[in-house]
Amino acid sequence: MVFVQLYKNGKKIKKFKYKLSNISETMKINILIITWINRILMLPFAISLIAGTISLDFFFYAALIAFFIGCFQVFSFLSTCFYFRRIENRLKRLLLVYISMVVLYFVSSYLLLEVYDLFDSKEVLKIIFWIIPVILSIFWTFILESIKQKT
Repeated sequence: MVFVQLYKNGKKIKKFKYKLSNISETMKINILIITWINRILMLPFAISLIAGTISLDFFFYAALIAFFIGCFQVFSFLSTCFYFRRIENRLKRLLLVYISMVVLYFVSSYLLLEVYDLFDSKEVLKIIFWIIPVILSIFWTFILESIKQKT
């Protein structure tokens, strides 16, 4: 519980009480919802990746699902930033590593695709740029699950 006092001309006017548990409960509920949506999106993604090892046609579905997962995970990162003060320091560092990896991925993919036009000439770059979103998705899932356990 936090007490806030209002002063006017050096005199105390009012004293407020805020329950922090309401804020914490809202954070728990929001993180729980984000975690479950992420799990639901990751399940068909993992299944289509595994099926892609059998038939290459399934990689198209995995790429399509990965686009929606990526959009959701970036927006869920932004909503998680509202609770940045309530998250422990180790998880804060993981959040910063995640967003820096996402920005680095998009900047480097832009440079390699648009500026230097190297993507079509190197097969290794194609493989790397198809694997990185999968790793980022797994990393974000780990961060969400860690935050959910700590709240």
